[in-house]
Amino acid sequence: MQPTAPSLTVAADGHLHVYPGRDVRLLFESLSRNLKRAAAAASAGNPDLILAFLAESAGCHEWERLRRRDPDLPGLGLEIRDGPGPVCLTVSLAGAEPFWLVAGRQIVTRERLEILGLAMRAALPSCFIWSSVLSSCARSSSSSRRTPTP
Repeated sequence: MQPTAPSLTVAADGHLHVYPGRDVRLLFESLSRNLKRAAAAASAGNPDLILAFLAESAGCHEWERLRRRDPDLPGLGLEIRDGPGPVCLTVSLAGAEPFWLVAGRQIVTRERLEILGLAMRAALPSCFIWSSVLSSCARSSSSSRRTPTP
């Protein structure tokens, strides 16, 4: 009989926008609550790990503001720690399990394709040809890649 690998239940939002001036505490409370509900509805139980991947558009730098713990962010009042890894923050809410917030960029190409650069902090201008965006994303991500562990 083969040993059974331990299972890990992950609930994730793969395309999260954080806009300037919005209450990030309310956003993150809603995110955490909704992902837990979705996991329960899928009969997965309480998730072992909650992840959110940002999709920041050109001109948005909210991940960096969160990383710096910018006191001007509306509704901050959260515990935010660096890591695990250089493109991830650990966000803790009172009375809830922490979750990981991973940097990411949304790039709209000249062909009007939306490309999400997961674990990418560098902003790329929009209106690139899609093949140029993919090359730039790969270079940006590989320079700071490290696999996080729960």
